[in-house]
Amino acid sequence: LANQEPEQLAKFLATGPWEATTDFTVTEPKVLAERLRKVRAQGHAMNDSEYISGVVGAAVPIRNKEGQVTAALTISAPRSRRSLDEISAMVPILKNYADRIGRIL
Repeated sequence: LANQEPEQLAKFLATGPWEATTDFTVTEPKVLAERLRKVRAQGHAMNDSEYISGVVGAAVPIRNKEGQVTAALTISAPRSRRSLDEISAMVPILKNYADRIGRIL
């Protein structure tokens, strides 16, 4: 979502608010839009129980040779095994592998 064209993103945001799957799910379009701006700026997304309670994760885009986002590389774990800070510390490794994958697309 963070890399959608503005028109496509606006259409999606117009479908909200959405049903929550956990107490931490983002359901409001304005909140999601702000989160997506942050994701674009930092180049990765973090997740703390937003989809599954007790699961933390991170995602980075995989871009093809033209710079278009074609996929994502993610990592997730139960919070009982990895903290959000530990997952965040893995983001540079994810970005490195995402870049390597992107070079062969």
